[in-house]
Amino acid sequence: MIWSVLSHNEMNPDFASENGITKNFLIEAAKEFNEVKYSKDLYHHLLDIVANAKSVTQELHEAVRYLMYWKLGKVSMKRTPTSVPIQVKSNTYYVSGTTSSNRIAIDKAITENMLEFGLKFRDNLIPYEVLRSKADTLTATSIVLPTYFIHIWNPADYPILDVKVWRTFKWNNGEAIYKQTKPNQIHGSIMKSTPNSLED
Repeated sequence: MIWSVLSHNEMNPDFASENGITKNFLIEAAKEFNEVKYSKDLYHHLLDIVANAKSVTQELHEAVRYLMYWKLGKVSMKRTPTSVPIQVKSNTYYVSGTTSSNRIAIDKAITENMLEFGLKFRDNLIPYEVLRSKADTLTATSIVLPTYFIHIWNPADYPILDVKVWRTFKWNNGEAIYKQTKPNQIHGSIMKSTPNSLED
């Protein structure tokens, strides 16, 4: 499956003329990004830890844990009654709880075995298919966290997948979009980005 990327940076120059969405529209939409809920500074700081880790350490363990909570929108600069504070550089962030199924997936993702597979994938010592088969065991119903786990180890080639991206993908393929349209494992694969497309 090949998907033309919806982009303002001319990876798909025909997108605006085909769909009436302009570069300025996308730039304005990007300004609505929820920095309080999804801190870019925290995200990049934690990705740097993953990128520079030489082995499985407590620091790597915590970085992957908090990246998973970040993806779920559970790390914020706002304190809640049940949140747990974490200090990153000079900033304090607050980690909130999540569902039991998400906690189980996160616990699986941060085992020493999974982190070792992640490091090997990052360093091109194992192919995508090997890490994908491991990541597929994180959840039984969704591909969002497995896809994100792979993204953590190679963010340049493996994009973040969420329900909005999935719906846009389905819409771009001419498929009907419903309120309950969510990523699932029916396709049995995780998308990889290329300069002009996302591939199955």
